[in-house]
Parts: sequence; structure tokens; C-alpha cells
Amino acid sequence: MYDPTHRAHLPAETITATQLGCYSTSVVTALSVQDSNSVIDVIPISSDTIDAQARFILEDIKIRAFKIGAVFGIETLDAIAGIAADYHDLPLISTFGKHFYNHVEVEEPSGGRLYTEMLTDAYLDILAPLSYIAVVDSHYAQQWTSDDFDIHTTDDLIRHVLDLGAEYCLVLNERYGSSMRHRLIQCTDREDYFAHDPHIQTPAEFADMVASALACLLANGENTIDAVNLSLTVALKQIEHQIQLGMGKSQPDRLAYYET
Repeated sequence: MYDPTHRAHLPAETITATQLGCYSTSVVTALSVQDSNSVIDVIPISSDTIDAQARFILEDIKIRAFKIGAVFGIETLDAIAGIAADYHDLPLISTFGKHFYNHVEVEEPSGGRLYTEMLTDAYLDILAPLSYIAVVDSHYAQQWTSDDFDIHTTDDLIRHVLDLGAEYCLVLNERYGSSMRHRLIQCTDREDYFAHDPHIQTPAEFADMVASALACLLANGENTIDAVNLSLTVALKQIEHQIQLGMGKSQPDRLAYYET
């Protein structure tokens, strides 16, 4: 998704890629109409356009990892599945953080509820099996509940993505006693834990920030544990150093990791 304020998603994530010594390419899935305070509207790009652009890039440039963020159509998810199948040897990072389905204008009596339910289920069904690492933000796990898949809690969501074939699930913002931590769960049930500085409050784009850094680090040949550790370090450093660009909310400083 293209965010014109450069707070989240594209093109902000290209800055992170550059800092990590990775040249990134991208395919826009939607245009966000917004200011520095809030999202007003989301305009999805057609699945045919997304598929064509992705294919042109992949046939021209050697890609070493995928990161999938906001997707706004079942046809687009099907196209992504086809591409992932053709490049199944490359790690794919999926994100289960805050979605923006409620900002898409749809013509249905339920006011978008059915659209959201169908797209959430499709994302769970199609992307989970393709994921090398599924990044789940506990703060937004309730947006991914599904009656069809019997997903009602964060643990249900974690088990779903692992059971469907994800190699790892990285759980962000997990409450542990009076503190917060991040947990990497492998499909073999091995678990690794990563500390979280309690004075840092993570924003809605945290899962996407971590996932983008992860894709870059894996593309550069880092092993999974080191890639997770460094991606958290990078994202949290950017969040810790906020900048005020407009009259709205402050946002992560994408240059913070490089500058310090």
C-alpha cells in the first residue's frame, strides 16, 4: 500500500531496505488517501495490474525474498499464491497486523462487514501456507478472528498459521507478566524470546516494519534467529526516535538506525 506521508508501508520501507544494504523492488496494492493524522480512504489497485507488475519485475530482476503487506482483493491473493508457487524456494514474510479493510468503499448492505470477513479468511487460507515467517502483532490479533477457521484468540491464530504450513510465527507485543516480549515459534515448537524495552510504545505499522526488515536480512543471507533479532532492533530504534512531519501524529524516524 502506498502511504503518501511515508509513515508506513511504501515508500517508507524502501528506506529501511537501503539502511540494511538491500536494494528493494515493490508492487503497490492500494493507494491510501490520508494525512499525517489518519487514513481517509483506501483505493485498491486491480489484481491484473498487480500480477502483471510483479511478473515483469520477477522476470527482469533476481529477487531473494518476498514481504507481503496489505492486500485488498481475493483475486490479488490468488495472484500472489501463483507467484509464490513459481518462486517457492524464496522466503515469504506475511504480516498479520492492523488491516485497513474498513477504509475500502464497497457496495454491500452490511457496510463492508462481509467484505472484511471474506478477505480476512482468504488471507488466512492463502497466505499462511506460503509463509516462511508469519508476523503476528498481538495488539491487532482480534482483527484476524474467523468463525470458519475457529480463530478466536491470538493462540488460535498462531496455531492456524503453523498448522497450515508456515515455518515460523513471530508474535509481537506478547504480554509476559508485567512486561512485554516478542516470541519466535518454529513449526517444530521450538521457541525463542526477544526482550522489549517497556518505554517504547509500538504503533500500528510495527508488524510491517519488522517484516520488511526481516525480508531484507534474509535476502542478505542472515540466519533466521539473527534476522529476527536485528529486525526488531531496527524497527524499535526507528519507533523510539519519532519525528513530527505534519500537524497530525508523530511517526517513526526511518533514518534513526542509520544515524545512530
